[in-house]
Amino acid sequence: MLYVYTCLYYIKNTYTLKITNIQALAEKLKDNSLTEQEFQFLDNWIREEYRSDELDQVMKLHWDKLKNNANSANDERLNEIYQKILCRMIDLPEKVEKETKLIKLYRAFQKVAAVLIIPITFAFIAYVLYLNSFISEENWVEVNSPVRTRTEFHLPDGSSGWLNAGAKLKYNPNMSYSRKVELTGEAYFNVKKRNGKSFVVSTPDMDIKVLGTKFNVMAYPDEALTRVVLEEGKVEAKGTRCSFSKILAPGDKLEFQSDSKLLGVEQVETEAYTAWVDGLLVLDGESLECGVRKLERWYNVDIEIRDEVLKTHLFKATFQDESLEEVIRLLALSTPINYEILPRVMDENGVFMRKKIILKLKQ
Repeated sequence: MLYVYTCLYYIKNTYTLKITNIQALAEKLKDNSLTEQEFQFLDNWIREEYRSDELDQVMKLHWDKLKNNANSANDERLNEIYQKILCRMIDLPEKVEKETKLIKLYRAFQKVAAVLIIPITFAFIAYVLYLNSFISEENWVEVNSPVRTRTEFHLPDGSSGWLNAGAKLKYNPNMSYSRKVELTGEAYFNVKKRNGKSFVVSTPDMDIKVLGTKFNVMAYPDEALTRVVLEEGKVEAKGTRCSFSKILAPGDKLEFQSDSKLLGVEQVETEAYTAWVDGLLVLDGESLECGVRKLERWYNVDIEIRDEVLKTHLFKATFQDESLEEVIRLLALSTPINYEILPRVMDENGVFMRKKIILKLKQ
């Protein structure tokens, strides 16, 4: 694999990069004796020079053939990948002179391939094992946003955003290799575009793939609903537990119900779904049951709805800087509820439990 990229580099830049040097580095990689600087050189070179997904796919298909029978790397199979590389990466010159030089270069590569294919095979295996160990979940970074807080985050690839109360984000610090994050809860993302490398937000019910955009994702574990609201750019949402794929345009809201497997997309005013980033608690025509879960995370409180009929009652309100008691009082003015705020009690370990509020149907 490293040899193939060496060939591409040679063709692309038109100056000589000695194959013996790459072979020496490959041997050191195989023996795990590369210096940090040498490994960083190979690492950056392979990742940055060629980003084409199509080319990566060609390389993987070829590698899958070679790894099962590396000792019998014959000219026919080498011809296959060389032809694909030439068709993919090279604009064949119009002049016969240049064509002749290209053919000679191509044949020269074939002659040394048989010598290099075995050490490069072992080198590539060592390289993959090194990367796999580095990107294991043990090395991932986790950002937590405690209840009653909003937490700003900045990722190594230049992307940024906010986590809502009770949310958690995990990511690989080496994002030049994998721009994938795992989200639990709600987050707003401002993804930086990076030369065609996609950015993936993974939730239990779907993966959201983007190139560069601003969007909001809600996927709390205590809710059956996963929601994506696109502010600008374009995203693709793909189901992980249920098969679906949707391309979203700016202003689209996608909602997926994991219990009923219902999927819906509609145009909305995105401000209502991203206002929390600016410290606004927006309840936009939601049921009291859904609104209560927002209040619990926002104020770190337990709220119990005693009467089932209240759970489906819809209401609309926007709050900023109001205390919990004030919010409950205002809700009671617009809904048929009575409420009781219980005093905080201490558990058996001497720790004060969360404040609890009881909501009842007004008689």
